[in-house]
Amino acid sequence: MAFGKFSQLSTETDRATEASATEKPLVVVVDDDINICQMLALTLQRKYTVRACHSGDEGIKAVNRDVHVVILDIKMPGKDGFQVYQEIQPKFPDLPIIFFSAYQDVLEGAKLSLKYKPFNYIDKSSNIKELLDSVDRAVESYKRIRAMDRIVEKVKTKTSRIKEEA
Repeated sequence: MAFGKFSQLSTETDRATEASATEKPLVVVVDDDINICQMLALTLQRKYTVRACHSGDEGIKAVNRDVHVVILDIKMPGKDGFQVYQEIQPKFPDLPIIFFSAYQDVLEGAKLSLKYKPFNYIDKSSNIKELLDSVDRAVESYKRIRAMDRIVEKVKTKTSRIKEEA
């Protein structure tokens, strides 16, 4: 009977793993312009789950370990994108953040990239394909980082078990 319960639990775990593997990666969009959020949600929804946030504080609260990438406007009332970045980045240092703004020129964008080290900086006047490609790369990068983190944890666990047995 105990084996039957174990077998059932194993099957349930397999189903949960399969379900999480088929879930769409989560993208958080932080922009005070509701139209931009709606446009990005419609554009990204085929491949991603999109959580739209209309303020910096809302964006900060929306970010957790399930998020694969943040698309972040820079100029917003209240907390601007730089402040939001500075609050998210220390908590989730591997999380790709893409600045998506209409107010900076190319030179400023380059300076921003050097100072803040976002995954990418894209001007809103750019081709939307550039943003989509960047999101795809960011999601894949984050998936690889998380996979490596899981491998490191497994190695640490096995190493500690070996030390305990010795």
